[in-house]
Amino acid sequence: MERRRAAAMRSTVRLVSHAARAFVDALPRRVHVISPTERDLGALVAAAPRLAPMARDLRVCASYGFDVAGLAAALPRLGFSELTSLVIYTPYEGAYFQKDTYQALADLAACMALFPRLEALEVHVDIPSDDEEEEEEADPTVGFGALIDSAARHLPELRVLWLPNGGVGPGGDRALQQALSRQAWPKLQ
Repeated sequence: MERRRAAAMRSTVRLVSHAARAFVDALPRRVHVISPTERDLGALVAAAPRLAPMARDLRVCASYGFDVAGLAAALPRLGFSELTSLVIYTPYEGAYFQKDTYQALADLAACMALFPRLEALEVHVDIPSDDEEEEEEADPTVGFGALIDSAARHLPELRVLWLPNGGVGPGGDRALQQALSRQAWPKLQ
């Protein structure tokens, strides 16, 4: 009788252990980087081999004058191929990307092919605009136009696309209209 009870308890412990491990494995893994400097991004790249198998959600908190070019350079070296969410946000009122961000957003767009499982792409930071940049805003190969076009080509699983309140410029508007007209994201909510 005692042997049966001990065997039943071992079996129960194994089931509970297996269920707990499955539960933990199913949880989303978030990597949260706050106001990253070049040094912080270097440390993230160094830690990436340990984080990559678990990383599902990458959140980057941008401060004033955030340098998206540094993030775009670091993303390919991270190896976060299982990423399902990429969020760039700021808690600061009026925070913005640096003014040379149009090309940097194109560099970020080039990284979209690395994340085929991405379901959420959110950019909650504006780009300051002035008269000199109107030509760049209209160019669909840079800025938000490039980012939206790349997302349309490489992210079929996309469910959430969040873009800045300040707008995405004429190039971004055009790219968004084209992506929506060809139904690039059938699961978009």
